[in-house]
Amino acid sequence: MAYEILNNQQVTPPRLHSMVRLAPALRQPSRKALFDALQPVDALPKLDNQTAASNVFTAARSCGLLAEDEAGIVRLQVALARIETLAAFRSYMQEALLHVTDDGEDNFLFNLYTAWYAAQDDRVFQFEQKDFELRFNDALFPDADERRFNTTKLRAWRVWTAFLGHGWLLNQGARTILVPDARMRIEPILGQLLPEGQSLVRMGEFMEQLAEHCPELDRGTLFQRCAQVSRTSDLFSNRLSLMLSNALRVLDTAGFIQLILRADAPIKWQLYPATGHAHRQVSHIQLGRAA
Repeated sequence: MAYEILNNQQVTPPRLHSMVRLAPALRQPSRKALFDALQPVDALPKLDNQTAASNVFTAARSCGLLAEDEAGIVRLQVALARIETLAAFRSYMQEALLHVTDDGEDNFLFNLYTAWYAAQDDRVFQFEQKDFELRFNDALFPDADERRFNTTKLRAWRVWTAFLGHGWLLNQGARTILVPDARMRIEPILGQLLPEGQSLVRMGEFMEQLAEHCPELDRGTLFQRCAQVSRTSDLFSNRLSLMLSNALRVLDTAGFIQLILRADAPIKWQLYPATGHAHRQVSHIQLGRAA
């Protein structure tokens, strides 16, 4: 059965990062030594079964971070530089968890839900708590005998999606909303999406590259699948999602990219409406000086 990191709320980015950093620091630890360091029984006697540590270890192995050899020694499977800092760890986890489009692969449900969420735009601010699972299940798995997505998965998804860069968490009374903003998802791969220097690129060409590298975002295969069951109009129009529009505006303001509108451009793309922002349309894009 395919592994899904959102199946267990105990597996969080800080816990997973701590475990993979502990493994080399402890110098060839056994699984028990690693678990004791992450979840010491003496300090937490009520949690002496170390279930959380075990779940985190399963995630670490699934993501290619740790392995246990025949002698029972746990070893780091990636270069230390890949996980030494939080930013490096985020970059690794983006590679490990994202860009999954086959429903038989690990973390497919995670990616599909991210695409569905991106296709909802500002409706996510209007949903009741149950809508986040019911609408997704009804739209993507209408004939399923059991729910593919539930509240437990939603809570784990929010934490990981915010960490991976698709938005940021906003507390609204008793509930938490992920504000759509893919800035941290896009910024690390700008060099793959745009040519070096400050060459001007048509927005359509940029969108083709984005769809290839980020199938959960606009024009990507997962996004299109979700948009087809979520939107009644402008499915293939040049209107960008709220998640992507927020990211592009932030990256432009920070100097990582420049959004350009040429009056004579035959094709213009509409950014999702946002009060107080100058950019409403864009025809071209280029790397900024801060990139």
